[in-house]
Amino acid sequence: LGAVGLPPASSASTWGGRFGLRWHPDNGYPSGPRESVPDDRPRDAWGVGRNYGWAAAEVMAVNWVAGATNEYTRNGNFNQTSPRSWWANLREGFTYDDNDFRTNQFLHSYNGNTYFNSARTNGLGFWTSSGYAAFGAFMWEVAGETHPMSYNDMIATSVGGFTLGEMTYRLSSEILDNRATGKKRFFKELGAFAVDPIRGLNRLISGRSSASHENPSDA
Repeated sequence: LGAVGLPPASSASTWGGRFGLRWHPDNGYPSGPRESVPDDRPRDAWGVGRNYGWAAAEVMAVNWVAGATNEYTRNGNFNQTSPRSWWANLREGFTYDDNDFRTNQFLHSYNGNTYFNSARTNGLGFWTSSGYAAFGAFMWEVAGETHPMSYNDMIATSVGGFTLGEMTYRLSSEILDNRATGKKRFFKELGAFAVDPIRGLNRLISGRSSASHENPSDA
């Protein structure tokens, strides 16, 4: 085993194999804004390179956390899913979900916002990120619970998700300041995390939350 891009740590044999796994979402790009990064690979205004795989992994992780929360915190009895329940949902098709307003119009939209920002904060554009919101919503309706799939939940999660998601993404951009240091930097990163938790998490594990560099000219 060795660091990605470097020779193997050991040369004790005449043959060898290597397996690499990228652990952070920034796709190996420099941390500066787009105009200060000296390469022409696709990236957003903040210099974040496109990473479709990490975006998809984070969407699935959001659904896993939501399912685990319902199962072990809320003691829900509708999250014990299996391939049998997936197939049953697909066969039955979409129905109308009459859950209360808070669940259907806020929680679903908020979950859709996390799907959207799993892609948006991994360097992907608005419409591609909207597709991820729809993908996450469909995945949950099929495999996230044993309840029948719901067309109104799909709309609330996908359309509500990318609407709320873009608002939180832009608001967090207004809060962030890559030039700030010390307490000011801490509270700005914390504020952005509160507004857009997925972005805050990605900035933290990629090192952007502490790296000092120029801000985008048009965030």
